[in-house]
Amino acid sequence: MNRFRFITFGIYPVLLPYPIYSECRRMKRNVASLRASLLKIMEARRSGEVQGDIDGDLMSIILSDDLYRYDLEKTLDELTILFVAGNETVKIALTNTVCYLA
Repeated sequence: MNRFRFITFGIYPVLLPYPIYSECRRMKRNVASLRASLLKIMEARRSGEVQGDIDGDLMSIILSDDLYRYDLEKTLDELTILFVAGNETVKIALTNTVCYLA
């Protein structure tokens, strides 16, 4: 089945934005949920309701940068990338540690 999906998107790359398979639909919902959560946190930070635990954390730096200040989509994209990349890095590091110790 995975080969069929690879072939489908390889032959018809225009289908990539459309959630054809159930995994695609689930991933699209998860990404939308993550972006909505990040938007809530971002709005709370910008309004001053919530202060960062550490002065100069990544979200504070991104929100104060002129490049991201007026472009909501670009800011959400950057925060999503950082969240996913950080999650993936920690997961790989922990997996490698457990496999090395076992």
